[in-house]
Amino acid sequence: PRIHVLAGLATLTDSSTHQTYVDNLRWACKQADKHHIDVVIEPLNAFDVPGYALHSFEWAAQVIDTVQANNLGLQLDLYHAQRMGLDVCNLIPQWMQTTQLLHMQVAGAPHRHEPHLGEWNWAEVANLIDATGYTGWVGAEYQPSTSTRDGLTWMKEGSI
Repeated sequence: PRIHVLAGLATLTDSSTHQTYVDNLRWACKQADKHHIDVVIEPLNAFDVPGYALHSFEWAAQVIDTVQANNLGLQLDLYHAQRMGLDVCNLIPQWMQTTQLLHMQVAGAPHRHEPHLGEWNWAEVANLIDATGYTGWVGAEYQPSTSTRDGLTWMKEGSI
């Protein structure tokens, strides 16, 4: 029920580029709405995607407010937030207070492996997500540190 619309490699601080991005999102939201599909945007960190236009959560909030489409929201990738130096335990409830959080993704930072192999306490983050009342999907977008099968053991019941 969602589609992620990428911002591309550009500088959104340039007024014409920013306006093109906003116009394109308005068009995408209008098209997606006909099919009852939400559109999500996702800030990416500059380490993994240098030059990516949407590089901050503040900027994402401004874009969402500017576009003013009921089916536009945030894809909160906690890996990218952590790589940006943000406190994910503050970011999650901050975005949950809005109606703009439509999807979450996790991976352990800084190496983008399993969520429990990162700089954060995965059990604390998972419990926080539950405590906020978030009912959407949490995608696991990572590169297994070993094999795919072994890389899924963190999801076993009781591991968090």
